Amino acid sequence: MRKVHPLTIVAGVMLAAALAAGGADAAPPGSSPMEVLKGTNDKIANVLKKKVATGSAEEKKQDEKIRKIINKLLDFPALTQSAMGKHWETLTKEQQKEITDLLTELIQRNYIKQVHKRKDEKWIVNYVSEDVQDIKATVVTTIVAEERHDEETEVVYKMKKKGPKWVVTDIETDGVSLVRNYRSQFNKIIEKDGVGKLIEKMQNKVKSGAEDDTL
Repeated sequence: MRKVHPLTIVAGVMLAAALAAGGADAAPPGSSPMEVLKGTNDKIANVLKKKVATGSAEEKKQDEKIRKIINKLLDFPALTQSAMGKHWETLTKEQQKEITDLLTELIQRNYIKQVHKRKDEKWIVNYVSEDVQDIKATVVTTIVAEERHDEETEVVYKMKKKGPKWVVTDIETDGVSLVRNYRSQFNKIIEKDGVGKLIEKMQNKVKSGAEDDTL
């Protein structure tokens, strides 16, 4: 099985689904978890329909629209809290906000970069199943590039109901969890060097613009 970098999970998977979507309107409130995913991907596809020049003001506007769409689907505060695990309650409110903001920026920025790299690729996306248990849900999908049918990837979305809407709290790609990956790294850094070092490493990662998943 090929190695999947968890920091690119959201980018690669959501982009693939968006580029395969038909461009319908986003799912209205009250929709099922699977309908929410499809609607979000359709909305991203609509944004990407317009061809824009690299580095242009139009591209920046397009990027900002995509950021807003992602923000509505991914519950970044819940994702960050889960990734911090036992350390979350030991943080000050200021630290909680800073770490949440930094992780949000890392995931969003990497997604945008992947959009620009992969927007000309063609993908096949299958929505396999949906399991809803009260306010939690699991949606299983598979994606494969049209020219590489032997490299199918299973993508599992962990979702929860937040008010009237379903949001994503974790994404697993071929068994690799975005949350668990960060939890492992966060634990190692905090237990060795403390929370301040974790924040420093995240800040440096944001400044460097590197795309790998290692802090």
